Amino acid sequence: ASSVLRQVEYYFSDESFPFDDYMKSKSNEEGWIEIEEIMAFPKMRQLTKEKQKIINALAMSDSVQVSADGNSLSRKFPMPDKDPDAERTIYINGFASTTDKEKMEITIKTWSEKHGTVEAVRALRNLNKEDRILDGSAFVKYKTKDSVPKALAASGTVSKGNKITVYTSTDYFERIQKKKESIARKKKEKEQADDDDPVNRKIVQNDIPKGSILSITLANAAEDIVRDDLKALFTDTASIKYVEFKNTDPVAYIRFESAEHAKAALDAYTTNPTQLKDNIQVQVAAVQGQAELDYIERANQAKRAATKRKHSGGKKGGYSKRARK
Repeated sequence: ASSVLRQVEYYFSDESFPFDDYMKSKSNEEGWIEIEEIMAFPKMRQLTKEKQKIINALAMSDSVQVSADGNSLSRKFPMPDKDPDAERTIYINGFASTTDKEKMEITIKTWSEKHGTVEAVRALRNLNKEDRILDGSAFVKYKTKDSVPKALAASGTVSKGNKITVYTSTDYFERIQKKKESIARKKKEKEQADDDDPVNRKIVQNDIPKGSILSITLANAAEDIVRDDLKALFTDTASIKYVEFKNTDPVAYIRFESAEHAKAALDAYTTNPTQLKDNIQVQVAAVQGQAELDYIERANQAKRAATKRKHSGGKKGGYSKRARK
């Protein structure tokens, strides 16, 4: 449960959600996203396939909330660009870590009140740690914006042996944005360097047309199901390029020659749905959005790794596998 909690909190965290265009595109005007969207991410599928486990885990969250009907999730706090109190809010760090939230917020409030009346303190967690430890940072909201310059002037001072750093709320999020841009730029430069490498030039990407992938979700155990059984669900089996399936995984992927073939196969199945042997029911759907990008990247990584092993004489190697965090 702790891994599920940390993963979902990361999706909605200050360091991720404001900069994740895909997540924001899936949220409504109030910031709610359907749980099914979150469950579709490969990383989440590794952690759990049960909606209720996510809901139960989030009962302990102080940053993510579940809708009354149990179908959607949202941040408990406003987005940076929609925060009406941004002008009177600071980000502060440098205090000693602890698992005691009340103690942490009292400590930070005591320091902050030297510079003005504090209305609220929101201590932040380190989601890279199993226990989601409070890492000594927080957002502090003052009663008036006049207190902010006073707090900023105290940045760099020492409290109980720790150097305290203060930014405005706006500056904090701009720093995250610049950091992400720097990481993306370095990644692009590395990829360009890899492309210039003689060995990597020989590595060809999988040519997977957008819209050409369908997913098949099995309702129950499928130890006896094989790939040909899944292909038989469709009338136009000649246009199927590849079937990705493990009988330990309830989701299989069918790759067609083109988006047109995939759409025709889905339309035909929707019109005349069939079951697998042993009356195993299935749900067929188009793979879209981030799920499609994740699939294509995973396929490309597998091909690059296989090609690099071939060029290195069969030794194990290849690219590290990255799932959506």
